[in-house]
Amino acid sequence: MAPRLRKVLQSQGMIAADVEAAVHPDKGGWYKVPWTAVPDLVAQRKVLLVGGHAAVPSRDLVSLVVQDFRAAVSKGLSEVNRRWRDMFPDSDARLRPLVAGLSQRYLGTTDYGAAAARHGALTLAGLPAASARNFPLCMQNLMGHLKQDAHLKHHGRLQLSLFLKAVGLPMEEALVFWRTASAPKMPADKFDKEHAYNVRHAYGKEGGRKDYSANNCLSLVKAMGGPQDHHGCPYKRMDEAHLRTALARAGCEGPKADEAVAKARGGHFQLACACAFEGVHKAPMDRGINHPVEYYAESRRVYEEREGGGSGAAAAAAGGGRRT
Repeated sequence: MAPRLRKVLQSQGMIAADVEAAVHPDKGGWYKVPWTAVPDLVAQRKVLLVGGHAAVPSRDLVSLVVQDFRAAVSKGLSEVNRRWRDMFPDSDARLRPLVAGLSQRYLGTTDYGAAAARHGALTLAGLPAASARNFPLCMQNLMGHLKQDAHLKHHGRLQLSLFLKAVGLPMEEALVFWRTASAPKMPADKFDKEHAYNVRHAYGKEGGRKDYSANNCLSLVKAMGGPQDHHGCPYKRMDEAHLRTALARAGCEGPKADEAVAKARGGHFQLACACAFEGVHKAPMDRGINHPVEYYAESRRVYEEREGGGSGAAAAAAGGGRRT
């Protein structure tokens, strides 16, 4: 395997002496792991793939552990919040808001759909305006490419379908949405034969009838894709020029856009999303975004509170506001 490892290192611009030092286990070592555990390194071609496994150099092991570590820590913080009242019933009132906020930092499978539902279900008629005003950049990006190309590849369609389901778009209206969006390139009968099943499946009405959840930020950050794919996290996938353009289109410019780009460049993708939220809404977001549905629910809440609350404000919140 050593000759193949040398090629990987040489392709990264490493000088010959360092290549020879790195190839041998006693000089740093390589670690054999399932390739699915390091999708970011695979995407950057920093590892050698052999039989479904990746040879990871010791210097890149941080990529292997950081995501699982963050998820484990955040889950523990959520558990602390859950048990706090039983453990410390007479705790200082000043600590309670802090502890209560820990649960919001969980990166796992928190259901934000209930929070979104409090602001009313999304309808097909309100979808274009809600997309422009309330959707996070990852979903705006998918909506934009769908409108431009009348097509998304499989993972993009699934990511958007599950998000629309989570924010309350009824299945029948989702079918109309996808059929209409695909119409420039796909006749309705072809859509019904080839893609309608997938939409119904995402809603748990076909196949095993599972209740699939929308992707959280952790899974979007870890998602892989080629140049023609648009799924995943744009703060990770986009270069700086494209990210700035996307942020400006969403309504985030100036210092907040600079801050979001800097956070993304530093690998803090969820904090970058929170910066963008603040730039768009002119409202504070003192934690990273953990889920696209969380962004949507917070956006609806901000606009409804700003516009007076009630059903009338809920309808207004689905109106225009951002530039498309």
